[in-house]
Amino acid sequence: HLRKAEESPDADRLTVQLTRVEFLLDDGQAEQARPILESLHTLNPRHPGVLLWLARCYRQMGAWEPLRQLLPELQKQKVFGPELFAEIQNETYHALLQGAAASGSLEKLRALWKQIPATLREGNEALLVDYATALCEFDAFDDAEALLREAINRRWSSKLVVGYGMLERGNAAAQLATAEGWLTRHGDDPYLLLTLGRRAKRCQQPAKARNYL
Repeated sequence: HLRKAEESPDADRLTVQLTRVEFLLDDGQAEQARPILESLHTLNPRHPGVLLWLARCYRQMGAWEPLRQLLPELQKQKVFGPELFAEIQNETYHALLQGAAASGSLEKLRALWKQIPATLREGNEALLVDYATALCEFDAFDDAEALLREAINRRWSSKLVVGYGMLERGNAAAQLATAEGWLTRHGDDPYLLLTLGRRAKRCQQPAKARNYL
C-alpha cells in the first residue's frame, strides 16, 4: 500500500514517508528509519511531524548526541508537551553524562556540563547528583563537594543532602562542619541526620555518628 501511495501522482510524499518510518519504528527498526528521517529533516527542518519521528528514532536508538542537537528545535516548534519534552531532555542529558563519565576524560565531562541549559544545571537535582558522582569518579572530590554545597545553600533539597552524604573522599572534617551548619534550620530533616551520621563516621567519631543516626 505504501508503494502504491508513493507511485500515485496525487500522493503527499512527506506523509507517505512519515507513515513508512512510523511502521519501521513500531517494528523496532530504527536503523532503517534513521536515514529516511534525516533526509526528510534536511528538506523540512522545522516540520513538526518530521521532528517528532526523528526524536523518537534517536531515542529508540540511544543516539543521545544527535537528540541533544535536536532539542532546541523540538522546544521551539512545541513538538511535545512540556512534561514529555522535560522527560526527553532529562533522559538525554543523563545518558550523555554517563557516556562522558565512561569516556575517561574529565575535560569532556566538564565541557558537557557547560552545554547543559542553566535551568537544568541549577534545578534538576538528579542531574546535579549524577554530575557530582561523575566528578568523584575522576577524583575531583572538591569540585563535587562545592557543587552540592552551593546547590543546597541555594535551595534546600533532601535529595542533594543525601548526595552530599555519599561523598566518599575529600575533607571529611570540613564536610561534617558544613552539614552541621544546616542543623539550625533543618534539624528535623531525617536525610540531613543520615548525612551527618555518615560524615561523622568518616571522621571516626562513632559516638556522634550514632547520635545522629
